[in-house]
Amino acid sequence: MIGERMAASLPYLEEAFEVVVSGSRPWARFRTEPGFDSRTAEEVLSSLGHLRPTRSGGKRIDFLTPATSDLAHPRSLSARFGEGVFPAHIDGAHCPVPPRILALWCEVDEQSRPTLLLPWSTVAARIPRPDRMFREVFWIRSGRDSFLDSILSERREFARLDPGCMEPATRNAAALLSEVLCMIDGCELDRIEWVPGLGVIINNWRALHARGATKHSGKRLLGRAWIDPLNLKEAR
Repeated sequence: MIGERMAASLPYLEEAFEVVVSGSRPWARFRTEPGFDSRTAEEVLSSLGHLRPTRSGGKRIDFLTPATSDLAHPRSLSARFGEGVFPAHIDGAHCPVPPRILALWCEVDEQSRPTLLLPWSTVAARIPRPDRMFREVFWIRSGRDSFLDSILSERREFARLDPGCMEPATRNAAALLSEVLCMIDGCELDRIEWVPGLGVIINNWRALHARGATKHSGKRLLGRAWIDPLNLKEAR
């Protein structure tokens, strides 16, 4: 397959990580070697940065598979959108400080379902009156740790965006969120067409990702890790 040949020609995880952390690109594809299981992934990624559990008390490496709304975590995108398309978002938007780096890699994708990527700078440049992203307020739902925040803030470097956990606190905030999501829908997004052995390192503070539509039935399994680089100042 063309996808498998492309995956074989890509750099390894460490090289892709360095490209993204240096600020050269907001994401970079990489290839994994046979036997790249959760134990190997944790070992390699731990040497590059601090691995964060994606759920409180959870493991530092987890695996994603499409789930119906009734089986999904209550505040997840799967709870709202089920096995369908996911809107553009950052991972960990429900955290006060989301992870800087997101790693995804393919174990199985019989569904031919892509991951879509878009630089945040593209979004920011197209929103009329961008000051609204600093001003309009949302409830960030995270159980007992829920808090109020805006999409952008002068106190932080990242954009917070996730329709799954962000609840507009006002009608103006609801209108802004709708506008941002509609604008993203009109953009051309980079497509990650998954094949086993393919992975991507994403600067979660500088890029949005979405889940595309499925083309076939079958199993889909992606590995995922949240990483804060050892030198945080480098992850721009």
